[in-house]
Amino acid sequence: MDAYQQWNDALASRFFNPDMAGRNVYLYVNQAIVDEMGQEMIQATPQALIFRNAIAGTPTAPIRAGVCQRAWQSFYNWRASGVDFPPYIAYLCFFVLASDIDGDFAPHAYHPRLRGLLGGTHSSETGQVPSFHRMRQLWDDLEDWTVSDKHGDLGIFQSRSIGGNIHIGYPLSQSILAEQDRRALPRVFDSAGLDPAALHSAGELAMALRNPTALRMLRARTVQMAAGEHGLELCTALIEAVADELMAWDGTTTATIPGHTEQGQRSAGLRVCIDLDRIAGIVKASLRCKMNHEFPEDGLLLDGEFLAEEDVNQWSLPLEHNDTGQTLDAAQLDWRNGMTMRDGSTGWRLNLQGRPVRIFTNGMPEGISGLVDTPALPQGQPFYLCYPEDAWPKLEHWVTRQCRGFQEIEIAQGLPESWRLASVASADDDAALKGEFPSLAFPPRARIGLAGGIRHGGRNSFFNFAPPAIVVTGGPAGTRVYHGETPLPAANSDGTFILPDDLPTGPRITLEIRDGQSVLGRQSLFLSGDFSLPTAQPELFLDSAGASSHSTANKTVITGAHVYGDRPQMTVSAAELFEDLEYELGNLQGLLIGQQPGQIATWPSEPFPGEWTPTWVIRKRNHKRLAAIFVGGELGTSLPDATFTPTRRKVQDWKQAIWHRRKRIILPDAPGERAKWERLLEAAGNVR
Repeated sequence: MDAYQQWNDALASRFFNPDMAGRNVYLYVNQAIVDEMGQEMIQATPQALIFRNAIAGTPTAPIRAGVCQRAWQSFYNWRASGVDFPPYIAYLCFFVLASDIDGDFAPHAYHPRLRGLLGGTHSSETGQVPSFHRMRQLWDDLEDWTVSDKHGDLGIFQSRSIGGNIHIGYPLSQSILAEQDRRALPRVFDSAGLDPAALHSAGELAMALRNPTALRMLRARTVQMAAGEHGLELCTALIEAVADELMAWDGTTTATIPGHTEQGQRSAGLRVCIDLDRIAGIVKASLRCKMNHEFPEDGLLLDGEFLAEEDVNQWSLPLEHNDTGQTLDAAQLDWRNGMTMRDGSTGWRLNLQGRPVRIFTNGMPEGISGLVDTPALPQGQPFYLCYPEDAWPKLEHWVTRQCRGFQEIEIAQGLPESWRLASVASADDDAALKGEFPSLAFPPRARIGLAGGIRHGGRNSFFNFAPPAIVVTGGPAGTRVYHGETPLPAANSDGTFILPDDLPTGPRITLEIRDGQSVLGRQSLFLSGDFSLPTAQPELFLDSAGASSHSTANKTVITGAHVYGDRPQMTVSAAELFEDLEYELGNLQGLLIGQQPGQIATWPSEPFPGEWTPTWVIRKRNHKRLAAIFVGGELGTSLPDATFTPTRRKVQDWKQAIWHRRKRIILPDAPGERAKWERLLEAAGNVR
């Protein structure tokens, strides 16, 4: 094994291993890491060369001499060689190492650092290293390998570029935060009360990097960059990287402050949500939480009084009083100073950030009705501004000079005392007030979010029958999302776009936010067609007379929704049988549920389904509980129709009705029907 391959395998196994399954991986390499790994390799193999010589020296294969050409050659058709790791990882690590080299360089100068690290005649040359622009394909391929090839089992790498220079931005995104910083950031986020499931403004993130916890735990170089001491470009790149880390944070805090032995905890954000009746001037304010973490199966009991149960897209239902079932009136809370609620049994701590001014946007892209509290100012999009009367003198100049379409809304009831509400068509600038009101600042950069859909495997992998909606936050008015050179159609004016139906299954799908010819941001996702429902082996069959049977040989028998043998001809339609069943059982108004994802209809507001047969009805039992009623036996059931193709929304609604509301559903008493429900519940739980 030559020296380069030793380094490549050692670095690859350091970053990509089973302990990193499902977690984000960064190729952060500095000189200390290289020295440490070099010592280990020398002890194991005395012939090992130093890292630089392994990268810049002549390899065993007869390929071109330039380091980027050599990296490209190692990348070309590498999967056919059958190696365990991509053979270009050490090259990418070398590019990251260059961005962390100290010396007499301008703060933003990357290529002089890379040439200095290469040494020799390279040190005296100028300009971009030849073929460096082609390295973007290696960064993209590494993400493909972790997500498509390895399904996140060794970790998940995200190919992304930060800063103004796209090609330099790839290694910079790996090096601008050291391992020490990344380990400390969850504690920094937690101490600042940031919401891991929200897009925060650049001003708020900058404040978080200057709080006492950040000053104690982050590198001095990182703190200096946050203060702008290394130039505006690196400061902006740092804030963008921190924003990415916050969006990836699941709310779990494991880092400890030096000198303390605090155990990790879990945090999530509380958001005020409002339903607005503009004609009546009435606001109904509720409180929800959203997590970047799997929602606790039993929900949360906050402060021993308020119940938070899972809704959709990792949102909770509006918090309600556990005893009475009444929705918590968020207008009675302190919006200016915020509050914290805790679940004693799970350790979750939920924070409502205090804000002197609050911004609300349409909740539709998130899959919930009404308006949702957001901590960053939308750029080029409509929003609602909520503020106390004493803040108006400071806001007036900004809303009249730098916003368009400001219109105050007369509210008779539903807001905290002395608070007002106004609609704004768009904000053109955030410079006037972002120092005093950090939430009245734009996000660090335009960003593509993936909302809804059914995930499969990694964070950005989805089933092809239920892809996500594309939500753009930040960016000036007129930004568009493109797949290749094809613009995505806009779903509405709130920055939501729709993926086309003909996207490929398997390969990376790259989306770009563009403002004219300028690329403001990128996002990748993957679509998978690998979907199958788990099926249990039937233990009991019933024949046409209702007698039990343990065999399907030479007879027609049924079990659950499955029919074996010749299918009996129905002389009465399922719809007619359902009418008879309603006569016997009374009103069955509710949800009609079939055995296959997407088989759901609201009765009687939707027609009785013609493509599939309901096996369950979920109807309201009381103000808090639902009841599941098995109707498959009465209606007659059949095998799932292989030609049935659900819509994206119907699949999501099917899982929500069965899985997300499972804690509120009262099951039937009959053991056989309970067993059928458990099998259906298991199937719904596996739709991800």
